[in-house]
Amino acid sequence: AYEQQENVVGNRKFDSQDIFVPWYFQQQYKTEGYDDDAEGGGEEEPEKEKEKEKEKEKEKEESHKFKPVKKDLVKLERYYHVFKKEELYELCNSIEEVKVEKFYFDCNNWGIILRKIF
Repeated sequence: AYEQQENVVGNRKFDSQDIFVPWYFQQQYKTEGYDDDAEGGGEEEPEKEKEKEKEKEKEKEESHKFKPVKKDLVKLERYYHVFKKEELYELCNSIEEVKVEKFYFDCNNWGIILRKIF
């Protein structure tokens, strides 16, 4: 929400309604088969494939453990629009197929519950 309560955990001051927020790409979400160092395509050797499968199994087993932030994460930015109260309400209220059931402010965010009209 553009409007923020002061002295509340997580409150922010926005210079604009249209901002970019940092987002860190995690290596675990690389597309399968993607290799930074690869020159060309081609299929992997069966031994490498088996090795990768073993690594994946090990990662699954250890996924519940705490892992420190890796230094090699790629910092990206994602677009974020910060809504003002009346802007979000009017946008949702302009949809003919829905009715605004509840509109509220919670943890410095606007919340809205809509009901589909048949």
